[in-house]
Formats: sequence, C-alpha cells, structure tokens
Amino acid sequence: MTENGSVSVRSGDVVETATWFGPEDRPLFGWLTAPSSNLVRGAVVLCQPLAEEGNMAYRTMRTLSQELARVGLLALRFDYDGTGDSAGEFNDPGRRDAWIGSVREAVEYTRSICAGRVTLVGMRLGANIAFHATEDVEVDELLLWDPCESGNSFLRELRLVHSPWLEGRERSPEGWIETPSYAFSPESAEAVRDLGLHDAGQSRAPLAVTWLARSDRPIPNKVRAALGGKAPVLIDGQAGLLNVPTLSAAVPSASVSWIVRHLEDSRGGEGLVEVVPRVTAAASWLNWSGARFGTQASPPTRVLESARVFDTGADVFGIVSESAAAPDGAPWVVFPNVAKERHLGEGRQWVTLARALAAHGFRCLRFDHSGVGDSGAHPGQDEEATYSLYWLDDLDRIVTLIRSGGARRVVGIGLCSSGSAVLEAALKGKLTEAITINTFLLLEPGSEPGPPSQWRSFRRMPRPLRRLARRHRRTARSLYKALGTICPPVSPLWVPRQIVRRSHCDLTLMVGADDSAQLDVGRPLDVMVRRPLERTGHFEIVALANADHSLRVTSGQDEVSRHVLERLLRATT
Repeated sequence: MTENGSVSVRSGDVVETATWFGPEDRPLFGWLTAPSSNLVRGAVVLCQPLAEEGNMAYRTMRTLSQELARVGLLALRFDYDGTGDSAGEFNDPGRRDAWIGSVREAVEYTRSICAGRVTLVGMRLGANIAFHATEDVEVDELLLWDPCESGNSFLRELRLVHSPWLEGRERSPEGWIETPSYAFSPESAEAVRDLGLHDAGQSRAPLAVTWLARSDRPIPNKVRAALGGKAPVLIDGQAGLLNVPTLSAAVPSASVSWIVRHLEDSRGGEGLVEVVPRVTAAASWLNWSGARFGTQASPPTRVLESARVFDTGADVFGIVSESAAAPDGAPWVVFPNVAKERHLGEGRQWVTLARALAAHGFRCLRFDHSGVGDSGAHPGQDEEATYSLYWLDDLDRIVTLIRSGGARRVVGIGLCSSGSAVLEAALKGKLTEAITINTFLLLEPGSEPGPPSQWRSFRRMPRPLRRLARRHRRTARSLYKALGTICPPVSPLWVPRQIVRRSHCDLTLMVGADDSAQLDVGRPLDVMVRRPLERTGHFEIVALANADHSLRVTSGQDEVSRHVLERLLRATT
C-alpha cells in the first residue's frame, strides 16, 4: 500500500475519511467516521449486509456512522473481501473465511488507531458474519441487528424476490443461486449456509450481546436458541428498508436512534481518547478482473486504486483505477453511480469493468453524484433525490478536471439515470465517446413529473398526448410516432443525432427488450435519421438479449460487460 494524504468528506462537525487497510495483497476498503475534534469515547465497527441487501442498507449504515460520530464514537464501515471497493471477486474461493477474516482485520485496524472499547454491530447476514468472527476476535460488545435465522433462509428469500426477473433470460450454470444483482457460485452459497447462528456457549460467554429483532415478524426461534434464550429488543422500520424495491429503501430512523442511544449510554462514564490518524488513500494489488470475460492481461498487472474527492460545490467522491504503467495521456473511462446507489454498478459491474480496463492502459473513475452514495451534498440539496439539477454540473466539472491533466479521450458509461448524465455531458461536447445502457430517451406517460426540464437528453410527449396516454397508451404512441415523422426534433432519435452530428461524440446505445419500445420510431425516421447516423460509423444500437432494465440478472450484466470491453479494447488496437 502507498501512504497518501487523507481523502475526506465533511458533513458539519463529522468527518468521513476513506482508507484501505488489511492484507497488502488483498486490501479492504472502508470509511472512518469521526467527530472533527478526533476525540471519542470508543469505537464501533459496522458489518453491513451482503449482496443486494448491502446496497439497500448502505445509506442506513452511513447514517448510523454519522450519528455515532455526533455522540463521540468512532465508526468504521467497510467492504468485505471481494465486495464493494475491496480487492477480490465476489465468488473467489474461501468466501466464509474471507468474510470473517475481513471483520478480524477491521477490528484490528480500529484498535490500532483508537484505544477505547470496540463494539461490533452487524445487520442481517453481516450480523451472522460478526457473530462467527467473535469466536477469535476480541470485542467488548456485539449488537446483532435483524440477523438471518440461517444462511439458507437468506438465500431463499433473495431467490424468491429475484425469480420474476429471470423469465425468458439466460440463467447461471447449474448449482448457482441467482439473487438480485448477484449470483452465488455453489461454493459461495455453501459458505453462506455455514453462517447460521450456533450456540453462543464457551468463547462468547463473557461477551455482552444485544439482539434487535423485527416487530412485524415472529421472533426467530433458532436465533433465540443460539443466544441462549435471550429476549430481543423489538424494532420497526426493517420492512421499509428491505422489503421494498432497492431505490425505495428508507433509513429506519427509529432503529438507528435506538442503537445510537444504547451505545452512547453504555460509554457515558468513559473518558475521551484521541483517534490516531493512520489512513491509506491508495492501494495496489495483482488484478484478475478480466478473467471472467476473457480479457485478462497477460501477465496479470497490478491495479492501483486511489480515493479522490472532486470539488463541484460539494465533496464528490470517486475511486480511480489504473495501472502503474499507464501513460500520462491514457484514455479515461468515467462511470457515474446509478440512481441512489453508490459507485459500484449493479452486481459490482463498474468495479469489475474499471479494473479490467485498467489492466489495458485505461484510467477509470467511478464516482457518486452529489447527495448520494459516499458524496457530500450541496447546501440545500435534497439528498437521495435522483436527476438532481446539481448532477448536471458534477460530471461536467469532473471531465474538465480530467482533460486539464492532458487526457484527449474521455469515455462516459452509464446505466439508466447515470446514462442520462453521460448523454447530458455528450450533448455539451465534454466526451469523446458515450456508452449508455437502458437509458430513457423518451419520458413515457406515468413517469411525471420526471426530471427537471433542464435535462435535455429526454424527449417528452406533448401534454395532449400525455393526457390521451393515460387511457389509450397505444394510440398516443402511434400519434407521437407520426408527429416525429413530421417534426423529427421531437423524436427520441434526435438526441443521438445532436450528439453525433454537433458534438462529434461516438455514441453506443445498449438496449434490452424492456427498453426497446422507445426506439421504435417508424420506418420514415429510421430512413431519415437512424440509418444515416449508423453509416457515419459513430453511432450504434446494440440489442441486448438478457438485460433487464436495471441489470439485476447476472447474464445481462455479463452481456453488457463483454460488449463494453470489446468496443473499448478494439478502439485501442
């Protein structure tokens, strides 16, 4: 690892600092959250849920860490090995030991910078991982937040939620378990099954354990038995966090407040200790991310990742992936975060692509727009709101900074809302190439109020047609298609035309079956607009066979990644 200056995001009197820690060859990524005074009454290590539940709970864990810092506690939230921004792949061998080992490294790192007591807090499968880690990890208290009754129950619930997405799409190989955004290999699924809660007995006997259970479900007897008959504290809000679509997940404020009060009260009589800063803002390791798609560099190169904060009026956080051999003028690829999710992409797709491309000489940035993920917010900005007006400036300013460093080729890649941000930058002439996946060019009736009118990459039906579409959608679409023939600028294809013709930007639209209807503009516009664009060699529409709109299905993620890698690597040869 390389010791660099710290990279921090500030929120009032709370400072969040990015860091890598743990093994040199497989570093872990995390965030230290502390009061600006750096004086605390102890520390809390947060073990987040796994897979898609981790995405849903990410804002909750960040909120909890900030609230803990406000009452004088240091908090470390981190990504397990093979997840998030940490090194490794999701289905690498030895997952159970790697996940538990990640908790061990997190506790040891926390103790190395803070002399106070350490509490381990885990949610869902993160609680199970924390529980098993305490067999050989010394902490002062363990708080289990809605732990999974068993590893099987965790997989079963996620598989049930995911099954409708698989209709008509290619599935993972036999024995794999498909869940939203993540597929578990047989070995990884077995690792999850081995994380059921067992008898506390022996090694955990002196440990103070607090158990939070959902008030809207029966108390799980297996958990009660594993904790020696201990009664839980009943909490509300988990349904609004985990039993909703990912983008609707809401922070369970009452549960967060209870945990903060509980930990504050338990440290009330303790004196203040100073956090000894020891952060690592960059790390490197041997990169294998291209193996999954047949694009592995030979021999494997070391990927260098560095945390960055860009000043766009807010602290916008991102991570740059590159190889040590990348030249000064290396092409850049920029991945904005998707909607309210952080900068990983679905199923960690942005991470995998960035590291695979870094091995071939690209510099890649994955970042969070202001107000979401790990970024700060502008004064008065509505956090967690998608299509914010502030987002229009975020990518512009970042690309301007990149170009000021001598980069001549800058590629933007985005899915859905992040694709819209890429198109906006392309319209302004900021990008050399834009690749979008399932990105709306036409706002369908029912999506009102939709993004503000300052977002120019959308076409909107005229108001009379929107009213008609409420009862007669097919008729309204036919009339809109006819209107586009008479007046092409109202057509969704006019946006690609402006990008290619005026902004001189290469454009690839990747579209799954769920999103293809918006490009059905009729034969006249195909002849007048689409085909001439395709003949320029700077415009392409790629039909995706397995991609659902949000890329929750693994085969769709892989299909998109192969197309992206093939296109970008072909352009460099």
